[in-house]
Amino acid sequence: PWSAALVGEAVARRFGVPHVIDYRDLISASHYYPHGNLRRTIDGWMEARTVASASLITAVSAPMRDHLRLSGVPTELVMNGYDPTDFPPIEPIDDCRLRIAYFGTIYPYKRDPAPLFEAMNLLLRADQSFPIQVDFYGSTSPEIANMVRRFQLEEHVTVHDRVTYQQSLGLQQQADVLLLLLWLHPGESMVLPGKLL
Repeated sequence: PWSAALVGEAVARRFGVPHVIDYRDLISASHYYPHGNLRRTIDGWMEARTVASASLITAVSAPMRDHLRLSGVPTELVMNGYDPTDFPPIEPIDDCRLRIAYFGTIYPYKRDPAPLFEAMNLLLRADQSFPIQVDFYGSTSPEIANMVRRFQLEEHVTVHDRVTYQQSLGLQQQADVLLLLLWLHPGESMVLPGKLL
């Protein structure tokens, strides 16, 4: 949350240390910004004031870095990384199905799995026995369940609750394909999800 940058600014001022703001996502300039224009204006003003006091900004993608450089504060690219020791040994699954897995939040009408569901529906109409399974883990929306019914994929798509980070790593290794949904919007060029290692 943006409040972390406000706390960071106060701590840096109190102890006389540099204030670094690490952007994983854009805040008020994000194309996913969930609030109205008045709040965006207020948040944008607070963000600009706080950023102006920073010694350094870091960003996870080159387009995001270039956008943040407009603030005039030195900005560096620090891409996502991972610790290889986090990955448990792969436990093979005795299953001949093509397994596709999605981890994260679904944003209705933005990060949309409908094209995948439509392709699966066409495939299964041609061959009802095609072995395919899609698992969604995390914050999904009611629209996903509605789409699954609309494309008649109840036997092939399962929506699961959130899992821990460690569980997600094991489940990702067991999948054949990891699904990444992005929105067809110019702002997506700045998005670099943590799931891309």
